[in-house]
Amino acid sequence: MMNAESESQGTPSSNQDKTSLEALLEDVKEDVLVRDPEEDTVHFIAILIESLSILGAVPEAIATIQKDMSKQLSKVVEHLTDQVAASIEKRGETLFPQKASVHQSKHLIELLGLCFEKFRAIAQAHSVALRHFKRAIQAYNITADLYKDSTVWAAIDFRLNEFLRDYLDFHDVRTSSIKTASFQDTSDVALYFEPHTSKKRHFGRGHHTHKQLFSFERSGLAINVSTFLREHRGEDQNISLPPSLKEQQRNLSIPAVLICKPQASNITIVFNLVQKYIKEMESANGGKPCTVRALMEEFVQNHYIDEVHSSLTEKLELSTKGTDAHKVVMDELQLKKFVSVKPLLRGTMSIWECMSRLHQLTEQLPPYVGPVMHMACGLLGAYSDHCQTLYRRIVRLGDDSAETLASAKWLLEPHVLDKFKLLSSWKHAQQAQSRRKKTMDELGADSGPASSRFAEETGLLLEEMIGSESFPVNRDNILLDKDDLRLLASLQESIEWLALKVHREFLAVTTQDDEEETDGEDKEQPRSMEELHQTLTDFADRLLLLLHVEMRLQCFYYLLPVATRTNYKCDEGEVTVEGAVQEFNRNLISIEEIIAGALQPHKSKYVFEGLGHLIAKLMRGSTRHIQKINPNGIKKMCRTIFSIQQNLTNITMAREHDLDLARQYFELLHLNADELLKVIFEQGAVFTEDEYENAILLMSRFKPNFSEESAKARISQLTEYLNESI
Repeated sequence: MMNAESESQGTPSSNQDKTSLEALLEDVKEDVLVRDPEEDTVHFIAILIESLSILGAVPEAIATIQKDMSKQLSKVVEHLTDQVAASIEKRGETLFPQKASVHQSKHLIELLGLCFEKFRAIAQAHSVALRHFKRAIQAYNITADLYKDSTVWAAIDFRLNEFLRDYLDFHDVRTSSIKTASFQDTSDVALYFEPHTSKKRHFGRGHHTHKQLFSFERSGLAINVSTFLREHRGEDQNISLPPSLKEQQRNLSIPAVLICKPQASNITIVFNLVQKYIKEMESANGGKPCTVRALMEEFVQNHYIDEVHSSLTEKLELSTKGTDAHKVVMDELQLKKFVSVKPLLRGTMSIWECMSRLHQLTEQLPPYVGPVMHMACGLLGAYSDHCQTLYRRIVRLGDDSAETLASAKWLLEPHVLDKFKLLSSWKHAQQAQSRRKKTMDELGADSGPASSRFAEETGLLLEEMIGSESFPVNRDNILLDKDDLRLLASLQESIEWLALKVHREFLAVTTQDDEEETDGEDKEQPRSMEELHQTLTDFADRLLLLLHVEMRLQCFYYLLPVATRTNYKCDEGEVTVEGAVQEFNRNLISIEEIIAGALQPHKSKYVFEGLGHLIAKLMRGSTRHIQKINPNGIKKMCRTIFSIQQNLTNITMAREHDLDLARQYFELLHLNADELLKVIFEQGAVFTEDEYENAILLMSRFKPNFSEESAKARISQLTEYLNESI
């Protein structure tokens, strides 16, 4: 410590020393006319120290200051806590809310800010006092052990440690540390004897905790946490306290008054603010690291991150294994909270609550973005795997491929999936899915039977499903269970919603982190999150494609038997709509109710749009198979097509022009072959050459006086005309 002799050794000459002292003495003059001398704190300190110097009480004053420094800092905290608590009660706010609220955060931030503001003022006052003590020691040749600025900041550091332990509930941390150490590090025996704090806690005014049965604060084995950290980190911190101050800190038992519930989650409230104070303390102390930094690092890394991970993992397990895991939430208030226009699975809501909590942590604990993102990737990956398992159960993907849904089995073929994603209908749906400012009318289906995006898809379906026997459609491999259908649709909406949320909330964070971080481990996280986002996006696309394909396979299941019947010769009373078609219409209505309730309009549109084109093509192709037909049979076929058209029009809110043309095609069968050719020559070809040929050949099978040879002659005329018109 500094004394008069050491100070004089740093002075160039005795004359300069004398001049400097005289100048300082001229400043220390008491103005007895001042009403409140404490208004000018700096001057008042100088007067007090000058008075102590005259009385010869400087050594005793310095010793008393050092002895009571931590106690006085604790009293400052206690006084400010009472002040904030009184303010809370005056505002009518709850001192200890049942749940964490914005009030609790505001109260703690307010108290911490006031405390450090006072600590800063105290440090400045000590700095002024030290200058005047140095002057007095030189001027009056006093021998005294003078403390330093670093001593003051060490006391503040200690008191801030105590403050944080109170509000972070460090009892749990110490217990957890001991349990962890028993498995990981047996070299430090002192860790096993780390005591609970001896402080008595008062949660607000008039609320007391139970008294401790035993107290070990004065035992030889009791080691203060901050002391342990300094010993554990070694001498690199280089922060020393006078023996009297150390003894006082060990024996300090001033009650702690708390203005909010002590819990580990309070770290998220104070972390960023404490980091600013840490920088200020270390800057004022010559860059030497403070114990608060070590304490914060140990708490977050070894306790809080693990606690959050355990809590969120347990929540995720409950949401995926409980009875309500696959329940569809339709409550408008909950959907509004999650910013969703359609119902979501309860499990998806739970995982996003976990992800939102982790997203908050990236803002609340900026230095720990890497571990938090690692945790987020793990939870999201686990939920993605759970949803994949659910999907495989619904579509019956397993060892027995015979039980698998035909639509799911078909989409397992890479070339089929790629072909569907190259179709204009898929690209059109993706454009509608984007956030462009287009109305549904602008994205409506193209009119006319030759719509390229429907023709491409219909050709692919007919080629794969009729031209190949690899994927036979029967009642066992189509999705007739409406509960499973609803779950699949809700799963698609939920997964797509989740993928969009991940992209908006997490990829921006990880991209910025990837640009700023230099550590290789952290750089892996953005790629992991991007891969998970892509996995969710691909899964949502597959689910939407499956619903799209499933509807078309059900068309084949119900309507292909109708289109391949060979006998349509019937009486007047038998012209009613086929029973299979009536069942198809009922099934279509129930599916539409489920799809419209579960999916957004543009996706519902994609599922049903184009069905009319496929059905029309399927019905027109029936002329290849029909062997017998009469005018009543033609009427029956037209009524069948019209009933489907009415049903589809109510669903798609479009005319379904392709089914109009299908009815017109069958109405051509009322004509004879020459009349048919005349219509084609005058109005142009509307249908394909094969369809006209099938119609003419069918005429040869049911019209009198029209042989197959005559039909072939008319077909030659048709071919010649079509070739010339190209």
